[in-house]
Amino acid sequence: MKTQKDYIKELKSYLWENQLSINDYQIERLAHFADLLVKKNQEVNLISRKDEENIIENHIFISALVTEFLPTNANSFLDIGTGGGIPGIPLAITRPMMKGV
Repeated sequence: MKTQKDYIKELKSYLWENQLSINDYQIERLAHFADLLVKKNQEVNLISRKDEENIIENHIFISALVTEFLPTNANSFLDIGTGGGIPGIPLAITRPMMKGV
């Protein structure tokens, strides 16, 4: 099982490759969320077990990438049926001034 440090390293790599700018605090929060999600997934099926190994690429990074396409003046987002908190929680971490409903 990967550690939070592994998630941070992987996330920084994807962000760098795609020229996305997210601060270190947000990266740590996203990695922490990934860690919690994988651990909780052992008890409750929140994501596919096959996706656990690729949670950063398949879920966290993709959710963070969405923020690049949101208008800078957007002040809220609607997340219907978020399930395991994706994309709502990563969106809230990367755009903390937006209100999620």
